[in-house]
Amino acid sequence: MSDAGDRVTYPTYLTGVYLAVNAIRDVYLVVDGPNCAFFRIPQIQPNHDWLSDLVRTSGLHRVVETDATPSRVAQGSPALLLERLRQVDGLPDCAAILLTPMAHVAITGRQYPTLLEGLDPPLDHAVIQVETGSLSGDWLDGYANTLTALAHHVDLAPAHQADLAPGTAGASERPRVALVGHLLHRNEADATADLAELRRLITALDLEVVGAWPDGGAWADLAAVGRADTILSLPYAREAGRVLAERTKASLVELDLPLGMDATGAFLRQVGEATDRAAEAEALIDRELGRVFGRLEWIVAHELQGRRVLVASDPYLVSALRTALTELGCKVEIELVFARNDHGVVPSPPRPGQAPRHYVAPTPGRLSADADGDRLCRAIDLGVVCSLAIDLLQDEDRRLPLVEVGFPSYYTHALHPQPLLGYDGLLCLVSRLVTALRHAGFRQM
Repeated sequence: MSDAGDRVTYPTYLTGVYLAVNAIRDVYLVVDGPNCAFFRIPQIQPNHDWLSDLVRTSGLHRVVETDATPSRVAQGSPALLLERLRQVDGLPDCAAILLTPMAHVAITGRQYPTLLEGLDPPLDHAVIQVETGSLSGDWLDGYANTLTALAHHVDLAPAHQADLAPGTAGASERPRVALVGHLLHRNEADATADLAELRRLITALDLEVVGAWPDGGAWADLAAVGRADTILSLPYAREAGRVLAERTKASLVELDLPLGMDATGAFLRQVGEATDRAAEAEALIDRELGRVFGRLEWIVAHELQGRRVLVASDPYLVSALRTALTELGCKVEIELVFARNDHGVVPSPPRPGQAPRHYVAPTPGRLSADADGDRLCRAIDLGVVCSLAIDLLQDEDRRLPLVEVGFPSYYTHALHPQPLLGYDGLLCLVSRLVTALRHAGFRQM
């Protein structure tokens, strides 16, 4: 396939931090670095998230840099940093401030706690430091580390159910759970529909969802996780889930992405077992599978069976897609992981003898240089990919049918609900797969 030259630009560590900030509407980020930090925002707004407001027409942007060029850093003065913090602190809609240094600033050992303690008068809002990771981490690390920093510092609601007597104000008859560590990669109605689908399924188990980290809401909404009896941890922020479970004394259940029939069933069974809702989980799975099977039986047999598929996204989503697509009768031939490493996700074949060819951080031209990879690419029927794969896959000889998912999605947007997770997400995914294949078939007629 195509040698894309230098057109593939990977998201950076800071991009992951921006994604987390983008998911909390009244949090500001001060980046202690030069103004190039600001020019990374287009990886999210407006190209990926049409509903983002990291940059505002008022000029009061939610990402602020300190113009800390190497020469300014060498001078050692924190004056501009402190000025930026005061400016952000004075904004009427600011609820909290995140602070992170770029690598060349971090290596100077600037002591942020000491600088903040010396402010007179002090700032009105909390300043939470997100550790730097520009040299060793990628965008998944940036997202996870931001949520971990929040988990350590956010004030949590004090009313844990175990501390409340039944019948008192704030007590609940239903066990309370909180979702932590999903990827709210944008505020559009695919990412928000994933949360809605998870809430729908969990609520159907007679559980109360007291919060989700993050959910696109306000800083104050994050406190509600303190009321949870159980933290449901998804893979994009495992450490944040552990920190919150320790702080709240809630039980912790670490779950995989509920994408596809088997994974969603496994998700519900784990939640049911952890919350004494095992029977309810089995009944719900039976109802949902009855609904889903009736819609998919003919489509899978006639449209998807035997299709050769390439998947490309972050390692967690690639792994989940591999299993879900295999359930649908497809054969995943190639996986492209757009991250610095596999983040602990071990590639494994969904069935014996079906191990896909796996590439981590594929560079331009790598697929065409790999004879086996290039041969497999040319035999692919369909790609389920993020935007970063598109330039690697398309060439003048062939336009591969694509379904765009995950981060980044520059060419596909969602202004109405289009989930990927859960049973409704599976139905939506199948609809998109078949639409892409049918359109490709029409173009070839």
